[in-house]
Amino acid sequence: MDTTAGPGVLVRLRPDAGDRAADHAALAELVGAARIRHRCLACGADDHGAPEAVLADGGSTAGHVSLARAGGWVALATSSTGRVGVDIEEIARVAASRFDDVAFDDRERARLDRLDRLDRLATRDAENPHASQRMRARLWSAKEAILKVAGTGLRTDPRSLGIDPGIAPDDGPRTDARLTLVRSAVPGIRPQAIQLHEIDAPPGLVGFICILPDDAGRQSFGSALE
Repeated sequence: MDTTAGPGVLVRLRPDAGDRAADHAALAELVGAARIRHRCLACGADDHGAPEAVLADGGSTAGHVSLARAGGWVALATSSTGRVGVDIEEIARVAASRFDDVAFDDRERARLDRLDRLDRLATRDAENPHASQRMRARLWSAKEAILKVAGTGLRTDPRSLGIDPGIAPDDGPRTDARLTLVRSAVPGIRPQAIQLHEIDAPPGLVGFICILPDDAGRQSFGSALE
């Protein structure tokens, strides 16, 4: 299902059929490009790296694009107003990764530790995961989206980004607070410049889109399940 999304930014979620060529074709169609190519900012190779939309002349880009996969879904994002990064994550998979020490800074880990303690006092099922599990996946998804905008992905230490989870140290187990980038040691990524938004995702998943506008204007966005 197509969704318009205000001035220049669109997110679409579609079931993952396991066909990367079909995903690229769908992303190209969404942005109005002839095809999608990849370009690695680190080595210049074209068999991996960030996706780029290419027009029929082969040289002109047709806006900014991003793509992510998780939990049987594919997220496609396009922007004509600035660099874009989208990420979706499976809550249970992030919870099982046990990578807090290499993914989150001291402040983030402190908030997650508190949510872990609160969760021990409560019982959740698979459809309603522990607050700490959901927050952990939200923080990770937000960082992935930001690092895609930076063009470096996980070549950059994710602890170089600091995200405020929107909950005070003594808050209860809230998982819906707005996330805000408050610290960045990543070149080209300034907290006051980016736009970070949570996207609607299927059950068991979370997702974020990050936009770095070409100017100081603020863009809206939309999402749809296809």
